[in-house]
Amino acid sequence: AKLNVVKAVKSLTGLGLKDAKELVDAAPGPVKEGISQEEAEAMKVALEEAGAEVELKASGGTVVPCPTPTPCTITVEGLFDVIIVSVGGAKLNVVKAVKSLTGLGLKDAKELVDAAPGPVKEGISQEEAEAMKVALEEAGAEVELKASGGTVVPCPTPTPCTITVEGLFDVIIVSVGGAKLNVVK
Repeated sequence: AKLNVVKAVKSLTGLGLKDAKELVDAAPGPVKEGISQEEAEAMKVALEEAGAEVELKASGGTVVPCPTPTPCTITVEGLFDVIIVSVGGAKLNVVKAVKSLTGLGLKDAKELVDAAPGPVKEGISQEEAEAMKVALEEAGAEVELKASGGTVVPCPTPTPCTITVEGLFDVIIVSVGGAKLNVVK
C-alpha cells in the first residue's frame, strides 16, 4: 500500500521517487499546500485510492496585492474675486453697497468704486461671491466673478490593504497503511 501511495504522491506532485518517499515517510504531513478545493479533493481521492488516510485542511490562502487605486483628482475648492466692471448710473448706491459688504469706510469704498473696473473683494467662497454680486447688481453696478487660486484639497491617503484569497486547502497524509517501502526503484 505504501508503494502505491509513494507512486501517487510522485505522480500528483511531480516530485522524484526519493522525494515522494521522504514525504510519505514524514506522515502525518502536507503533500501539497495552498491549492484550490477542486484540486485538493481530486488529490485526496487519488491518495485514498492508493491506500493513504488523507484530510483536507483549509489554509490561510495566498495574499494578493490590492488592485491599483483609481487615480485621484486633486480638487480646488473654489475661491472667487468679485470685480466691478462698471458702476452704472447709481454710483452713490454702489458706494453704499461696497461700504456695507466690505466693512470699508465711506472714503475707501468711494475710492474702490471710482477705480472700477477692479476687484471689490478677492479670494472668497463662491457662495459669498454670488451674494455680493447680487447685492452690487441690485445697487446698479455691473459685476463679474472670477475664479482665483483656491485651496487645494489633497486626495485621501489610500488605506493599505491585503486581499486574502479564501478557499485554498492543504492536502495532508495522516497515515499510510501497509508495510514500509524497503526498495526504492
